[in-house]
Amino acid sequence: MRVRARLEANDGTTNSDGNPSPFVKDLFLRWDNAVGEGHRLTVGISSPPAFTASEAFLGYRSLEKTIQDLKKIVSSRDFGLKMEGPLGSGGLTYAVMLGNNSSVKQETDRHKRLYVQVGATPGDRLALTIGGDYASLPGGSSLNTNAFLGYRLDRARIGVEGFYNPVRPEDRLDELDRSGVSVFGAFSVGGRSELVTRFDAYNWAPALGQDLTGWFALVGVAMRPADGVQIIPNLVLDNAIGTDDTRITGRVTLNLNF
Repeated sequence: MRVRARLEANDGTTNSDGNPSPFVKDLFLRWDNAVGEGHRLTVGISSPPAFTASEAFLGYRSLEKTIQDLKKIVSSRDFGLKMEGPLGSGGLTYAVMLGNNSSVKQETDRHKRLYVQVGATPGDRLALTIGGDYASLPGGSSLNTNAFLGYRLDRARIGVEGFYNPVRPEDRLDELDRSGVSVFGAFSVGGRSELVTRFDAYNWAPALGQDLTGWFALVGVAMRPADGVQIIPNLVLDNAIGTDDTRITGRVTLNLNF
């Protein structure tokens, strides 16, 4: 058995004084080998099986969320029941979760979300997943399908991730098809440094009106002066949906693991 409770605070969640307000990020009970060797049962607030594999493969969540998380297609947390484990031999895995579809917030309706994902790691170099989730909505539904493919070279990691999400609410005028693809890579430029690159493109197609497109790009150099310490100067270009201008932001990200 394992229990985890974690609080988080950021600039997007503030109290009445404008200061960062903490919220529950993780709160779960995990039972290893619940129904057999390697099969794990998790109850509580935890990560849905949608983009954890791609996030871990690139390894730079400190720089930016992956595309499904960034575009709010799937939240990084949900309250529910999750089962995951191996599918025979050959590196096949499965993950199934039934969640409230309320992220870390209080549940306010009877609707639920079912997540399913199958992954494979045939060898040390290749990693792939395919999955989806179905959410019931008042009078309608949302069906999201997603896939990820990553490949490791001797001095690099490259990957591509995509999703397609038709949303069908009760009012047909609010129907929306959302899709996106993200291409990323990390390339060794020294014994303790990596060049990190990423490009996302996405499209929102409403039932009425013109299709809306946008893109996001990131480039940075991750330097590791000591174990557990990363200093990452990076540049972000964001051409958001519904805008004609590209926002350019220079940042320096400090990532500490201890």
